[in-house]
Amino acid sequence: MARAINKVGKDETSAKFKVAEDLERPTIKEGLVSRKIKEGTTTEMTVIVAGKPLPEVQWFKNGSPVSIDGNRIIARSDGTGNFTLTIKDSILDDSGEYSCKVSNKVGTTESKADLEVLEDLEAPEIVGKLRNLDLTETNTGELSVLVTGKPTPKIQWFKDGQTLKIDGTRIVETSDSNGRYTITIKNAQLTDTGKYSVTATNKVGTAESKAKVYVGEYCERPHFSKNLEDIKINEGETAVFECIVNGLPKPTINWFREGGRKWQTHTYN
Repeated sequence: MARAINKVGKDETSAKFKVAEDLERPTIKEGLVSRKIKEGTTTEMTVIVAGKPLPEVQWFKNGSPVSIDGNRIIARSDGTGNFTLTIKDSILDDSGEYSCKVSNKVGTTESKADLEVLEDLEAPEIVGKLRNLDLTETNTGELSVLVTGKPTPKIQWFKDGQTLKIDGTRIVETSDSNGRYTITIKNAQLTDTGKYSVTATNKVGTAESKAKVYVGEYCERPHFSKNLEDIKINEGETAVFECIVNGLPKPTINWFREGGRKWQTHTYN
């Protein structure tokens, strides 16, 4: 407002003054870049923007908002126009078309790029191989391997070229998270003797390890748990000598009189 005064009188005038906001449409100085990464790695998608006021950025994947959890998937800005989307421990499902929508009160623009997460592939390798196994009947033994590979290989066991019959009771298969696979043979039988093998297979290839298993007969030295006893009989009566003998395999019994062989056993229970 302006006012003029003299001896005759006064007059005044006024006007409104407004400072116009300095506005600029959003622009993308550096856009998103398509990339390929290996599964399990970390990647960053960065965009540098300008505009007045400073634009806001929203992230999308295949047209839907990105689920930003602040832990594995993180969005951040440095306050000067640099916006970054970080994806940690990437998985195959992270693949897709990513876009960032850049907006302020003047307008909107966007940048797009593709992210391809490549499956982490590794051919199977048996780093801890099978070893030959010698057992005695009724004993327990193990065949074990340590296997690596991505994706996790499929394990198959064989005996004499045929799929091993794993019944879960006497022949038991177990594994752990470290890649250790084990076959346990309980109460070993002579028929368990043979050539064993294991294969580890995934989409990259196959590895194999072989070993022999021998089950020997269980043997126990003959021993008398009941010895012969002296007897006296009258002439014409029947004499019966008894003894109890143990051993595996079952012993053959021979009878002697005064050092000379006379008879084989007549009764053997």
